[in-house]
Amino acid sequence: MLLEFSATNFKSIKNTQTLSLVGSSLKGPHEPLDVDFPGDSYGILPCAIIYGANASGKSNLLEAFRTMRRMVFSSHSQPKKNKGLTQEVFLLDEEWATMPTSFDISFIAQGVRYDFGFSFDSDSILEEWLYSYPEGRRRKLYERVGMEIQFGSGMRGAKKQLVKFLKKTSLFFSTATQNNHEELNIIAEFFSKIFMSNRISVASHVLNISFKENEIDERTIKFLNLIGTGVDSYRQVVSDDVPDEAKAMVAEMVTLFNKHGSSDVEIEMPDNFDKNMEIELCHKNAAGSDIYFGVDLESAGTRRLLVLLNSVFKVIDEGDIAIIDELDASLHTHAVEAIIQLFLDPEINKNNAQLIATTHDTNLLNPMKLRRDEIWFAEKGINGASEYFSLAEINGRKEEIFEKSYLQGRYGAVPPSFDTSNIKVGLDQPKEIKA
Repeated sequence: MLLEFSATNFKSIKNTQTLSLVGSSLKGPHEPLDVDFPGDSYGILPCAIIYGANASGKSNLLEAFRTMRRMVFSSHSQPKKNKGLTQEVFLLDEEWATMPTSFDISFIAQGVRYDFGFSFDSDSILEEWLYSYPEGRRRKLYERVGMEIQFGSGMRGAKKQLVKFLKKTSLFFSTATQNNHEELNIIAEFFSKIFMSNRISVASHVLNISFKENEIDERTIKFLNLIGTGVDSYRQVVSDDVPDEAKAMVAEMVTLFNKHGSSDVEIEMPDNFDKNMEIELCHKNAAGSDIYFGVDLESAGTRRLLVLLNSVFKVIDEGDIAIIDELDASLHTHAVEAIIQLFLDPEINKNNAQLIATTHDTNLLNPMKLRRDEIWFAEKGINGASEYFSLAEINGRKEEIFEKSYLQGRYGAVPPSFDTSNIKVGLDQPKEIKA
């Protein structure tokens, strides 16, 4: 379970910004998740829904999380020595171009709280730290400065021998887990089970590939039926064999990508590539008979829901975390509300799963559904840097209508107001061309 995530000097994020899923003292339409942890006062929240104008930095906060996770798993296995690190700094202040980027996260794994983080520049990992709270008090597992690491007494398993494999561009955590360090593998599992989606649209061939092995969850079909898509069931059919020429071409592309690509992770040939498998969704005609449609005939929203919901139900079953960018893309507001409700309902979300999502759907700003501390805003300051804050930090009236107040600009995090009648005048003004 996620408690807090912080990022510094990453894309539009300049000074340290923190997203917290620790509850506040404010009352709301539902209670926080029933979990105790060190320092707990008001519980942990099942969701954080992030609003903000276009280009306010909503997605950058999620991308910071994605970058941290990528470095956790791949920093030790970068294919080229002395390659350095990819650092995406805040570009609107020259002083920050040479300053480090840092990520810091607090979470609970197997009932124990951990604080983990690191800082780096384009050349190397500068600092790294890991603490745990097995008896409610913080203990040091390790602290790193440059290539020097100090281990705490609570750090079990291999330590000093792993330092021999450490590179300046690799995290000790990544080095240890790739050498199967038992204690740190607990934390690696936490990161590996996080579902992240920034896919706004899903093409039919992508959906067919996605379900070559994983069957569609029957709850996904029921969900689609309940929101009125007309989908009643599905089937998977083999259309034809993949031509040998196509298989050879894909194999060659995979080889070339792994040899010359810049990715930190090696890709493999897709499983079950011998057959073309296609998903067909069943609808009822006027006589009540089954009619199957290929997914290319389904709406963009239906295709996206098929992929999202299958993963969402897995997250809920296992008590993991779903991080979804633009949750409302191609989806009706009622469908989005229903997805969020899956996490808010304790009878459905029995294992304390969490949802972090960005959206523009203001219909969700409902005090009867979301708590003030579950609603977050992203806003760019006059210096172009993104700032993040929750509605719990803003004083409001007891009977306040969240959506109305937000659209009126009382919370900030909305585009600057302007007279729409002046749009044509503004667009017609000649653009100054610099020599």
